[in-house]
Amino acid sequence: MLKKLVKEYILKNKYDLFVILTMLLIGFAIGIGVYAFSDSSVKEVLKTEAIEVFEISTSKEYLETNVVANGIKSNIILICIFAIASVTLFGRYVIEMLAVIKGTMLSIYIAILFNVFGIGHGILIVFLLVILVNIIYIPAYVFLSVMFMEVHFNIFKKRAGMTGLEFLGYIAKSVGAFIIIFSSIIAEQMASLAALKLFLNVK
Repeated sequence: MLKKLVKEYILKNKYDLFVILTMLLIGFAIGIGVYAFSDSSVKEVLKTEAIEVFEISTSKEYLETNVVANGIKSNIILICIFAIASVTLFGRYVIEMLAVIKGTMLSIYIAILFNVFGIGHGILIVFLLVILVNIIYIPAYVFLSVMFMEVHFNIFKKRAGMTGLEFLGYIAKSVGAFIIIFSSIIAEQMASLAALKLFLNVK
């Protein structure tokens, strides 16, 4: 049943899914290029700042009170930006640009982690703090992007507006996606604890 629903969803939204995934990949490539061609002094500053963040975050209490809370706040803000963008004339382009920015930030973050921890430990750190988290997060992010692009289409292309039932449906989908994102935040907290312990051992 679930497999059938996923297949139907992909077929129905294949164009928008392709666009968002492409924007993420473009952003990822941009981030790699920006970091690769950055001056060595800039890379060193980023490395120093990253090390300082890790050192501040070595307290378990800090993680418990900040990682989840900050993750929730940032993603509530993200959903609000999507919602506001979807009811504007250029909403689709805003959502696409956000995907580019997301991909760019992700690739730069990965590059910084490798710069801080080296190749050996960096692979493990990237798995814990990037791959593990984004296995859950990226599908939810893509789902939200496509959903609000659909809202934008209903408002500006169909020009039929939305029924109350459709509006409630979008709210329910947003809540569902947020729950998935929240799960990725919990995964990130657990991964962060493991990564920080490794950081303390190798610094």
